[in-house]
Amino acid sequence: MTYWKTLSQKRVYSNPYFSIREDKVVRPNGKSSSYYIVDKHESVFILPMNSLKEVCLIKQFRYPTNTWSWEVPAGSTDGQEPLIAAQRELQEETGLIANSWEEIAKFPIGAGLSNNIGHIFIAKDIISIGENRQEEEGIVDCQYFSIDIIKKMLISGEMQDGPSISALAIAFWR
Repeated sequence: MTYWKTLSQKRVYSNPYFSIREDKVVRPNGKSSSYYIVDKHESVFILPMNSLKEVCLIKQFRYPTNTWSWEVPAGSTDGQEPLIAAQRELQEETGLIANSWEEIAKFPIGAGLSNNIGHIFIAKDIISIGENRQEEEGIVDCQYFSIDIIKKMLISGEMQDGPSISALAIAFWR
């Protein structure tokens, strides 16, 4: 089996959130070309779960797609350890903290475009320490939903975020 060969790498764009790298490669078919990769810090996806096994989702407006979506709380590690980042993101996006944390998986997000790895955490023994919904990020609500309601949200299109769907599928159907 022939694998990809990297000939060179060059950063062609950078901002505080991600950078874009151009790799000169030889593809498995032997042809040379450029391949562009989005370099990012790792991400975290949190499933805050109450004693009824309901998951707290956030309602967020996504500017690139001009849509509203229910999603699991999530964000960048910003270079922190994934658990520390997950704890920070949960509090920032929901006003919740958790006394019990379990990392259940990690997965590549957009493997054909980015090297970003997502860490999935289940957070339990939840305590509300106040409302914090990050309206500047488009987060306007957070609510607990049963897995049956979440399945209906997937079918209806109320939930469209691919990484959130992946995190929920891994958590409930592993």
